[in-house]
Amino acid sequence: MSNRTTSLREENVWRSELKAGITAAGTLLAGFVVVPNLLVQAGMSFTGAYTAYAITSLMGTLCMAWLRLPLLLAPETAVAGWLVCLVSISQGVSWQQLLGLTAAASLVGAGLWSTTAGCRIVESLPESVRQALPGGFGLMLILMGLSQGRLVISSPWSLTMLGNFQDPLVYFGLLGIIATLALLAMKVHGALLYGMLVTAVLALLEGFWVLPAAPFLLPEGLEYTAGQLNLLPANGAEAARLAGTGLALLLVLGSLNFGSLRALCPEAAKDRRVLPAIFGISLLGSLLGSLPVTIAPASAGAVMSGGRGRLTAVFAAAVLLLALCCEPVLACMADFPVMTVPVLTVSGLLLLQRSLQGLYQGTAKMELVDIVPAACLLIVMPLSWNIAAGLGTGILSWCLMSVCAGQVRRIPWGTWLLAAVFLLYFLYGSI
Repeated sequence: MSNRTTSLREENVWRSELKAGITAAGTLLAGFVVVPNLLVQAGMSFTGAYTAYAITSLMGTLCMAWLRLPLLLAPETAVAGWLVCLVSISQGVSWQQLLGLTAAASLVGAGLWSTTAGCRIVESLPESVRQALPGGFGLMLILMGLSQGRLVISSPWSLTMLGNFQDPLVYFGLLGIIATLALLAMKVHGALLYGMLVTAVLALLEGFWVLPAAPFLLPEGLEYTAGQLNLLPANGAEAARLAGTGLALLLVLGSLNFGSLRALCPEAAKDRRVLPAIFGISLLGSLLGSLPVTIAPASAGAVMSGGRGRLTAVFAAAVLLLALCCEPVLACMADFPVMTVPVLTVSGLLLLQRSLQGLYQGTAKMELVDIVPAACLLIVMPLSWNIAAGLGTGILSWCLMSVCAGQVRRIPWGTWLLAAVFLLYFLYGSI
């Protein structure tokens, strides 16, 4: 009887991990086309950028599987947009120099976060800021999903406005969200995966996705991107600009990875191997022609779908391996990204629920000194689409409130150092 119970338990674990891995990998697929298209604007070959993105994401996800974490690594769309649009196009930095900046920041980051001092600095986040991190991350995912589905759009009169519900993307995205929430309310295991599949089937039946005649393409193009990194400045002014951008990139990558790790796998944040491993994958990716990797927001879908260990990352890596040869199909899906809308939005809601529950349990002991930083993070992070800005605002406001309340002694030296770095980031950063 006990053997049968153990067997059923293992089968349930496999099913849960399989659903979580497919859900997360499916959400990540849109970035396979978005990020390479951004790099094309900087002058890089699309096929080379696509292949480098796919191989780097595959290596990073397998690395997370080796560390027994249900997480996916991939170049972040927001970071890629900053590097290409603001650094490369606006400041005249070549894509080869972007790869060089990635390599330099990765080397420094791997060294810093492998030391005891680096770990102590990371652990110096105030408790209220830690509790608010999942909520800020969740709000970012909600806005990302609603924006991708055009359920909210920019407005000339206010921050945002509702989209046009006659738009098929809006209509099917909303149906996907409603279906996923209904499945969650019925306590259906794997609701995120089923909601994503329902949305995908509707889009296919209605003709918004048309499979190309030649859906597969052998990986190619690395000869145009691999080994092309360059960090040699033309003059002193360019050297200063590259140094400032590299420092900002290191700060953003560290904040993104630690913030995501703290929100999704709090226990893994204490493992001194994880952050250096992420920076190591970024270094390898830069040699292939990829921008730096971070813990993908799609990882929230894996965790919220029941992913708990390495099997989630293994199954996700299998999907990414298939995607390496499916560039034409993914390009078709990226034109109508309705499948990602319910996963991003509902995953964000679940993360926000976790954060609010943690904050609610601590409100009896929390004073205004702790509540203000949490509120600042929850407001700034989704509005700025920047985890580094949200973390910096939370830490600086916590230090300021503590000083004003006469509680200077409770501020650790690591928090003071983080506050100083974030202050420099806000004053001199190019983001």
